Amino acid sequence: MKDNGDRLFVIHTTLSPFGYDNKNSLSLLSGDKFKDSISIGDIDLPDILKEDRCTYIIASCNGLVCLFHDLISPFNHCGVSTDVSLWNPATKQFRLLPSSPSATAYQRKNSEKVVGVSLGFGFDAKNSDYKVIRFIFMEGIPLGSCLLVELYSLSTDSWRTIDVVLTDEIVLPDTCVRSCSQALYRNEIFCWLGTGNLRENGSLKGNQRMILSFDFGNQVFGSMPLPDSMKSIHCLHCFEDKVLAILRENIACIVLCSLTPEITTWDYDFEIWVMNEFGVKESWTKLYTVGPFSIPRQKGFSKNGEFLFTSDSTCLCLYDLFTREKKIIRIEDFGSIQVVFYKESLVSTTSASGVNNKGYLCSDEQVQGDTSFNTSGRLLFD
Repeated sequence: MKDNGDRLFVIHTTLSPFGYDNKNSLSLLSGDKFKDSISIGDIDLPDILKEDRCTYIIASCNGLVCLFHDLISPFNHCGVSTDVSLWNPATKQFRLLPSSPSATAYQRKNSEKVVGVSLGFGFDAKNSDYKVIRFIFMEGIPLGSCLLVELYSLSTDSWRTIDVVLTDEIVLPDTCVRSCSQALYRNEIFCWLGTGNLRENGSLKGNQRMILSFDFGNQVFGSMPLPDSMKSIHCLHCFEDKVLAILRENIACIVLCSLTPEITTWDYDFEIWVMNEFGVKESWTKLYTVGPFSIPRQKGFSKNGEFLFTSDSTCLCLYDLFTREKKIIRIEDFGSIQVVFYKESLVSTTSASGVNNKGYLCSDEQVQGDTSFNTSGRLLFD
């Protein structure tokens, strides 16, 4: 197999018991079966990645990696951070996105904290601009409702609030950024797994798992159904039991399946479903069932269609769906691992104003712009 130029960008976070000494390590894997590993040392890391924070990968697009930086401890009681950054590892350019004027103003007025964030990242070809979409959920807003939806533009280096009313047939993404592995970016459209009401034969069927999409070019939301067998909401041993991915240019859903109804074992199979026609429920096809594997977590597929997952919480595995050959990819300081496929480029993180930054957090006093915000919290189920 020839190296197609794609690399595997890996963040492995070692969590301390109390969350005050977390360590982020980064690697770039390349070559045949990703056998070549380059460790990205502290000298190459933006300042914020050297802090005791949990960093999460949102997506990679044209050589830019979008990251979310949570607060110090995953067990903190101070709410959820809203810090987002764009980074080009090849050029070492880094941009910490400005704070949200709307969310900051709301927090100041109501003394309430952010309790949930969902993010997406992609390219708007129509305007030749990189954009980040963010859902912010605040304490005190009714459960199942979102305070605001914001869109960031790299060309203007600013956020603006999107006035959107979602119908009862449209869902919001999971209200926790740690579910970002359940999202994907394809052809200017970002997709999340989410939960919402499903309408069938004129009546609502209650909470179901569905796919929410956002088109960066047209700035339009949409929804897509999952196969009937995947609509129920459940989670196996607190794992994310469904993860979205791209398999040979099509949307895929990787489902973690228990070997027994009682869920008494730590061994699981994976079911791999593919949507052959975008947005068409009837085009979902179950292509593979693979396993069993011990304590696995699904991560996605390589450009060549190889299945990537972790096993036993200690190793990263590359699995050939045709030959059923499994290769273990060695990574030091394994910890909590996230991966995204990455292609080197010279795309700049510098905005149209020519400003770039080093990754220092801005204070509230530096927040500028329109501070209007939606206080109704009713973006769902109009």
